[in-house]
Amino acid sequence: MRDLGRDAEDIDWVLARMADLEADVWVLQDFDYDFDSLALSAFAARAGFEHFLAAAPNTGVQTGVDLDGDGQLRGPRDAHGYGWFSGQGGLAILSRYPLTMLEDASDLIWADLPWATLPEDFYTPEALAVLRLPHTAHWRIQVEAPEPFELLTAYPTTPVFDGPEDRNGLRNADELKLLMQMAGRAEGPFVIAGDLNLDPERGEGRRDEMAGLLSSGLVQDTLPGRHTADFGEDSAGKLRVSYVLPSPHWRVIDAGIAEAEAPSSRDVLFTRHHPVWVDLVLDSGG
Repeated sequence: MRDLGRDAEDIDWVLARMADLEADVWVLQDFDYDFDSLALSAFAARAGFEHFLAAAPNTGVQTGVDLDGDGQLRGPRDAHGYGWFSGQGGLAILSRYPLTMLEDASDLIWADLPWATLPEDFYTPEALAVLRLPHTAHWRIQVEAPEPFELLTAYPTTPVFDGPEDRNGLRNADELKLLMQMAGRAEGPFVIAGDLNLDPERGEGRRDEMAGLLSSGLVQDTLPGRHTADFGEDSAGKLRVSYVLPSPHWRVIDAGIAEAEAPSSRDVLFTRHHPVWVDLVLDSGG
């Protein structure tokens, strides 16, 4: 809120990138949530969007148990999703059209799902009884455009920073399965958009899950093989982790990844991720 009310180089840089792309709908990752959406409201006004939506994410929401096994409670890894405070790094939607939440599956308990693949010999029964599957959130949203459609978004856990039990890799894969199930409940045209933290060809994680989604016929793969983030040569390198995937109802006019140079005052970008955009028209002509 402080930075939104003054010149702040990082916010100004993001807003300038958004203005250049002229999108009708934005899915933003790592946007901190506050109860009255005061920050999102102020940001939407700065960006020129009348409609916006956010709901409480799982990031920073404490489970009350020692999830990471370090013998301490209330650390960022003892929350349902990594975070130092409730709402840190949530999701936000900006739109030129009205938005309605159709389904918020963020509170589903991982172990309660009959198809869950849980890590062996890691979580205690107390942890399994409360740990939610979505790391951040899983939403299905109605976008009241002239030709209405559904928007599905999630921000799964990164499939690294774990051990041989692969708890984050397994959770990331199951979060993707949940998103696919939600897409199956869409009534008509939809778009999946978000940082899904999984590359179908490179890096860690259960890559077959992403490859399966892209080849399932459920969505159109608009940018096959293109990287969307650069984590540097000393880390994971260039990976494809962010996606905008329209259902087959759409005709894809164009698509791209808006890479940018760092501002003259900095050696690196404010983010390692690049905006992914898709220009769509419904086959019905809308």
